[in-house]
Amino acid sequence: MILVQPAAENMEDYIAIIKHENLWIEILDLSFPEVMDNRELYTYSKKYPPHRCRTLYGAFMDINIASRDQEIRRISQERCRQSCEIAKIFGIRQVIFSTGLYTDRNIYDWIVLNAAFFRGLAIEFDLQIYLKNFMDRSPEPLYRLLETAGEPRLKACLDFGRITHTQFPAEAWVKLLRKHIGYIHLSERNHLFGSRLAFGDGRNDWERISKLCKLLACEVKDLPVTILAGSPHQLERSLRFLKDHLYFPCASFSR
Repeated sequence: MILVQPAAENMEDYIAIIKHENLWIEILDLSFPEVMDNRELYTYSKKYPPHRCRTLYGAFMDINIASRDQEIRRISQERCRQSCEIAKIFGIRQVIFSTGLYTDRNIYDWIVLNAAFFRGLAIEFDLQIYLKNFMDRSPEPLYRLLETAGEPRLKACLDFGRITHTQFPAEAWVKLLRKHIGYIHLSERNHLFGSRLAFGDGRNDWERISKLCKLLACEVKDLPVTILAGSPHQLERSLRFLKDHLYFPCASFSR
């Protein structure tokens, strides 16, 4: 399944591409605080064609499940639960959350608290939840979190555009997280904290990424893959780049 993250303000342009390429939608906008606090949330969501929505990107701004501040921790948990409630209302079965920030000093608490919380969330809402590498510089903490959780409904979402800018090669991330990977994000950036670029405009080794994704696709049935682009124009360029070079998952796109 190939998905994209459209922005509500450019929805018509995105929908045209989605229909032409037979793509699906990973909703991002419903995770923004100003939208989650909006009483018109569900009116806002009608901009999305419901039959195309398959994944929700959950609350991520300022979320810190392992914060030493109990109030921040409480609000973070509340926001994540709210994301799951939104997903259930719209019949979405997959929710992605970011791993967030952690340091070497609090890594043990981060692993234990996140593993317990997200495991409980997956069980409570009966959803498939994925944790995405966000600012992670190593695959080890996410691996230890998922091993600690031991929950089949809690998997990893691997963003190849972000791991390009870490000290570990993509092969090392896949090797360690392999049995836990259930979702892929494809993105292109100039650095770990950079904005999205059209595919081919950054530093990704797409030959390497494509081979690893094909390997994962052979092991994970119906592996979801989201193409991350900053605009409809970037999305069109990125799809064309994948097709022209026969990179994964180009075979799933219409010609």
